[in-house]
Amino acid sequence: MRKDAAAEVIKFLENEVFHIFGVPEYVHSGNGKQFVSDIFRQFLEKYGTQHIRTAFYAPQANAAERVKRSVLQIVRSYIKGDQKNWDKHLSDAAFALRSAVHSAINDTPYHAVFGMPMIQNAASYELYRRLGAIRDADCEVGMVADKTQLIRNKIVKELKLAHERSKKTYNTRSREVKFQIGQVVYRRNFKQSSQVENYNAKLAPKQVKCIVLKIIGNSMYELGDSSGKKIGVYHAKDIFVYVVSYVLCCISSVGDCSC
Repeated sequence: MRKDAAAEVIKFLENEVFHIFGVPEYVHSGNGKQFVSDIFRQFLEKYGTQHIRTAFYAPQANAAERVKRSVLQIVRSYIKGDQKNWDKHLSDAAFALRSAVHSAINDTPYHAVFGMPMIQNAASYELYRRLGAIRDADCEVGMVADKTQLIRNKIVKELKLAHERSKKTYNTRSREVKFQIGQVVYRRNFKQSSQVENYNAKLAPKQVKCIVLKIIGNSMYELGDSSGKKIGVYHAKDIFVYVVSYVLCCISSVGDCSC
């Protein structure tokens, strides 16, 4: 896609995704203007698809960001010192990722979707036939359906194992934080410096006082300002609670503080 306007995104999703692979139950996106526009909302409503948006300033919650990082690494290895025609290598990068084993599912994306290896050279057909990885077109449809179900069961199992590994690693480095609806919290201040507004981010407070309006999932919260007006959805990593502790001094009979 040369443009990421809402109309172009809708055209791509409808023609290249919905009409080919079927209509999804959910669409997970960032908070770009094209995804929060009225025409994008109306497009999803037409197909009955629910829209889930990533929390503000939390790109790690969107799996697409991880894929983009992998694409960037591959493209970087292709272009080396010549960056003029970097976009010509995007197809090569996608080709490599589709045929590479994904650590979370312990399989390649192509095999997970189509139930057969991705052929990268025509000479591989005979080898795959000998190994039983692919069969001729006259095989029974039932066998293909059974094989696809086995692949899906395997992927579900691998995803659960990957989730447990990630959960164990995450829990060793962090502590669980839960906020309640109506709770007064502070969120990280992301406002950038603006000469027009005479605003300098370096002189601004690091946190902004907010109120929790809604709990979304395990780590996202819809916040409002002090008047209760919605200001957006934020990740728990950017939300804080300050607890003010008081130290009581024991005053001696002569009036001296022992603190």
